[in-house]
Amino acid sequence: MSKTTRILLAEKLDAQREVLLANLYECPGIEVVGTAKSTKKVVSFTERDKPDILLLDIYLLNSQSHDFCKELRDIHSVLKIVMTTVSESEDEVFTALASEANGYCLKDVDAKDIDRGLRTIKQGEFWLDPKIGKRVIRAVEQRLSRLKTAQSKVADAEALSLRELEVLNLIANGMSNQEIAEKLSISPETVKTHISNMIKKLAVKDRTHAAVKAVREGLI
Repeated sequence: MSKTTRILLAEKLDAQREVLLANLYECPGIEVVGTAKSTKKVVSFTERDKPDILLLDIYLLNSQSHDFCKELRDIHSVLKIVMTTVSESEDEVFTALASEANGYCLKDVDAKDIDRGLRTIKQGEFWLDPKIGKRVIRAVEQRLSRLKTAQSKVADAEALSLRELEVLNLIANGMSNQEIAEKLSISPETVKTHISNMIKKLAVKDRTHAAVKAVREGLI
């Protein structure tokens, strides 16, 4: 990273907080500015210390952490938020996407993976812990299959092409443009063209919001 990335860690359980902290301390260019056990502390630290990225326990506020995530993003638009959990449920990943989180990871994530993930998020892209990536990919592919069946009902002019759906699928899986290009054996410029077309068709402002809208509306 070009400069120190300031991290706020919000975790309810002491043992899991220590695991996350240990891995964060192994990441170069990372400064943990504070830890919090409550939403009140999260708000206080965020306003005072201006962290770049918040690691937010998905159960910090019981079942309402996703709503809290949205509220924080409304107040602090530049704050990046990563939802952390012990669950490998793809449904929780999709809910995290809908809550406008920038990433999703397991609490026992490897230091090298979270380092890569934080770099990806710092660049403005969505990141998904690779430990649950395959499970989520399968769920996305199932939704993609259902969409292909229903695609004939969509006006041809506004329908996403199969290639655009493939790109959208990979964006939702946390891949960067370069990684998508390598995966599909196309150039990064072609990936950008597909993303630009998707953004226009979905009437959103960027690639992340395209993935969010696709999940919300069951497109993938």
